[in-house]
This record gives sequence, structure tokens and C-alpha cells, in this order.
Amino acid sequence: TAEVEFSFRARSGESDSLNGHGYIQLKDSDLYSAPVTSYIFTTIGLKDQHLTRMTDGVCVFTKTGPVINIKKAQATSQYGAIVVEPGGTIDLEKNWIDVYVIAMPVRTIGDLLEKMPFMSIITNPMDKLTRFRVEGSVSDPPRKLVKKQALRDVAAGTATFFKEVINAGGELTDT
Repeated sequence: TAEVEFSFRARSGESDSLNGHGYIQLKDSDLYSAPVTSYIFTTIGLKDQHLTRMTDGVCVFTKTGPVINIKKAQATSQYGAIVVEPGGTIDLEKNWIDVYVIAMPVRTIGDLLEKMPFMSIITNPMDKLTRFRVEGSVSDPPRKLVKKQALRDVAAGTATFFKEVINAGGELTDT
């Protein structure tokens, strides 16, 4: 299921003047066919195709001329979660993407905490986060676009999102 909302304005006959904002929400989607998403899920240990089925996602963005600016983007399943850090860009004129992504296997951590509740005292779910930079031509293969990065300080909102995903069993909450 998809819900899409766009609001754009442009001067007549000038495609570069198309500016505005948009929102896309996916429920129970199969993101395995999205090469970068499936590559990231595979890199964090979700190697089976069925693990990316039933994925929820949301993207909020603005568009100024040919550039899309990511304000919020998240994808979750019961097995993994991905958050795009705000400020990433996609240049439609140059076919260039430059975003930072943080990903985490949800099921592994949730199972660990469920089986051993006292582990939550000594186990930090944030230790399972992996940061990636997705940069290059949108036509490049994922292995060229996606590079692991050092995980810097995780914003409080991102940490909260991952904790909520764990608690909701991989469902995308209305945050």
C-alpha cells in the first residue's frame, strides 16, 4: 500500500523552477527489488530475500529545482531498520545521490532482549548500528554506491526511532 502527497509550484515552461515538498508512505512493501535498500539489509546480515518483505517506509522531502532534499526517510521490517539522516540529497539533473544511512538488524536485538531481560542493563542496542554513505550516480551498482562509514554520535531522534522499532517488532510507528 502506498500513500503519496506532493505540493509543487513552477513557472510555466521552466522545469528547473519546480519547487515544493512531498511525502511518500509505504506499508507492507517488498523492498528487495530496491537495489540499494536490499544491499544495505544484506550488509547488516539480512541475506534472505524474504526478510525485506512486509517493509514499512516513509520519506518526507523538499524539492528545489532539480535537487530533492531528504527531511526524513525510514524503512523498517520485523528484521531490520534503515534511517536516512536528514540533509541527504538527490540531484535529478546530474542523477547523483548523496545520503548517509544508519541501519540495524531489529530481530537479532529484539530476540536477545526478549530471551534475557537482564541483558538490557548491559547490552546497548545502539552497538548494532551501522552507518553507510550512499554516494554516486544513481545508475551505479549498489556495491559502488554504498560504503560503510564510522558511526559518529547518533542523534537522539535516530536513537529513539531505533528503540521504538525494536519495541514495535519492526513496525513503523507514527513518529
